Amino acid sequence: MPKEQNDSLARLIFIEKCNEHYLSEREIKYKIPKGMNEQETLDLIKMLREKKSEPVYGLNTVRGKAFRYWQTNTIERILHEIDIKGHDSKWANVKAPISGELTKDALIYEALYSSMIEGARTTKKRAEEMVRHGISPQDRSERMTLNNYNALQYIREHVHEDISKKFVCELHKILVHDTLEPEDKNFVGIYRKDQRYVQDARNGEIVYTPPPPEKLDQLMESLYQWMNFEALDVVFLHPVVKASMIHFYTVYIHPFVDGNGRMSRALMYYYLLKKQYAFFQYVSISKLLAEKRSAYYKAIKNVEDAGDDLTYFIIFSVYMVRESIDAVETEWNKSDLFHSIIEEQPHLNDRQKKFIKSQLKNKDASITIKKYMKTHKVVYETARTDLMNLVEKGIASSSKHGKALVFRLKG
Repeated sequence: MPKEQNDSLARLIFIEKCNEHYLSEREIKYKIPKGMNEQETLDLIKMLREKKSEPVYGLNTVRGKAFRYWQTNTIERILHEIDIKGHDSKWANVKAPISGELTKDALIYEALYSSMIEGARTTKKRAEEMVRHGISPQDRSERMTLNNYNALQYIREHVHEDISKKFVCELHKILVHDTLEPEDKNFVGIYRKDQRYVQDARNGEIVYTPPPPEKLDQLMESLYQWMNFEALDVVFLHPVVKASMIHFYTVYIHPFVDGNGRMSRALMYYYLLKKQYAFFQYVSISKLLAEKRSAYYKAIKNVEDAGDDLTYFIIFSVYMVRESIDAVETEWNKSDLFHSIIEEQPHLNDRQKKFIKSQLKNKDASITIKKYMKTHKVVYETARTDLMNLVEKGIASSSKHGKALVFRLKG
């Protein structure tokens, strides 16, 4: 094969790989093979993306231009996987007690990690104490977490309502209750009146400059109409894609003085529940976003840098949804196994049940009699009897580690 044809084929293969992962210009420059013309390759990729992308009518930039996106093969594949893993008939079979546990856990995780993305510092233990036992928050971080939980509960109670300014402003009141700085306390539940900037909570770096306040009413009203009326979509938008766009667009508009990130994730939650994606009640999207915070901010910034191309954020978002389903399936299986054990062994005491549940959460966990005594505040004989009883029932196994007996869940 002539060298020119070899070079052309190599470039086509490289472009295909770049579009499969929808690499940014900076990433493409870093990966471009030696000897390949950089500018020609970048121009070809840009031209192809512009040709393939579709405008999102009804979702405009501050300049009045429609955002655009390309539903790539990667996005199509992930959406297919989401639909297989998340179809309603499957999740309708979750047993009532397991459904309750998964929902409560998801709400706690979402409340906790959505706050942590915005810089709050608290723990799952404290979040559970506030939610499950009604313990009052002790600081702003804890209040923010509890507010998030209350906001998600509000959404679940009002999910059948259309989205509106009244709905969103009420949601904002819940999200920022008793957490705003003194100079911002007059802006609870109303749009901001000044120019704000999006900063990385970890280092204060400005990552985005949102629209000016005089544009907010118009932009938010267009979002409400676009969310409520499917007829405005010139082409069909998969609900997970549309939810991802809602998430991004709320961050883009940045309508409030604070709480915009939490609002964007709450509206994504609202939209997918409204579209009857039952699995989403068990999902914490923010848990994964918190773990991939840099990639999250990068996806938002790439949209702006690439001339309002939403594809960057959509690919990131659909990956997060799919991974969230994988995570909740794992928790479902653990809960299902726990309840099966309890049904087969109805005479287990509460300490033994807690041991089984903690072991299921960490498959590599083990416990000694001494640690069991400390955890459950019991004497040696009680701890040993509990654990040996589980061994006799075939639920746990024991082995010697030095002088200590170590117990772990069997299998």
